[in-house]
Amino acid sequence: MWALAPALALASIPPNIDLEDIDRWETAAEYIIDLPQGCWEWVGQASWDWETGRFNSRGDAVFAGKTTNGLWGEVHLQPLGELLSEPRGTTTQVYERQNARFAPLVGRLHGGRVIVSGDEEAAALAEEAEAINVLRDALSRISGDAFTSWAEWDDARGGVVLNRAIPLAEGRSEEILVAIYFPSGGDVPSLLDVTFPAKFRAGKWPGFSVRDAEVHVRGLIRGSYVYPSSEAFRFDYRFLGFKYHGAQTVVYKRISRCEGLFPEEPVSVSPPDGSLDQVLIETADAQPPPQGGGEDPLDGVEPSPQDEELD
Repeated sequence: MWALAPALALASIPPNIDLEDIDRWETAAEYIIDLPQGCWEWVGQASWDWETGRFNSRGDAVFAGKTTNGLWGEVHLQPLGELLSEPRGTTTQVYERQNARFAPLVGRLHGGRVIVSGDEEAAALAEEAEAINVLRDALSRISGDAFTSWAEWDDARGGVVLNRAIPLAEGRSEEILVAIYFPSGGDVPSLLDVTFPAKFRAGKWPGFSVRDAEVHVRGLIRGSYVYPSSEAFRFDYRFLGFKYHGAQTVVYKRISRCEGLFPEEPVSVSPPDGSLDQVLIETADAQPPPQGGGEDPLDGVEPSPQDEELD
């Protein structure tokens, strides 16, 4: 459940914006990680950088996948090269299907399959009792049940920001901060940022120490829908004296309504609400964020205006 905090009111807020209607902003905020209803095809690029003790991995892959009502099904991967560091300092370029590293933050996963180009077999993702959203599940594992929400007007960007302060589990004082941005105070968000405490402990005893964790999701608004354009997360953690690191970036390059499995040419059809001439979205201008470390990996990627038309 959430507790209402005082909304901030500024003189420049449009008269139709009600910052105290927290139910409205809370409901609409979920659109940024819940994919559109219906059948959609997604093409993009995934990058990762993992340091997990003796075995480290970094690489890139192009992927093509399909979702039905927000649920990911089969995902096809075309490796662009992966470097795997092994004991004794040797490094090899490999891509083993059991090491497929695609786990989008948007939509829901439920034992989907990852098929690597050239493999005759499919590698199954971890089965879950029910379809889950990766980001929601991760937050639920380390946070308490209650959180505080408040909306404020962002003069600099000209939109509404829904803020959530989520205490860590076990009644601790540290909080996870979530900011969801609505351009012009519209009904659909285009940006989500999650900032964790600089350092906190998680997991059962002896637990592990997490540092510098961040999550970022960016979306493109078309009509009354938001489509993901890029997402990234990174974190460092320590366990029993050992240091580890993880980072992943996904950039969505093409989004289209289903027609066949993976069409070679873009598909142009009517959108669900009939408000646009086509639903194909090209996100070629989205730049892949850097892998691990540094500034906000999606800093400078501006949300699209809500009334922007397709080319």
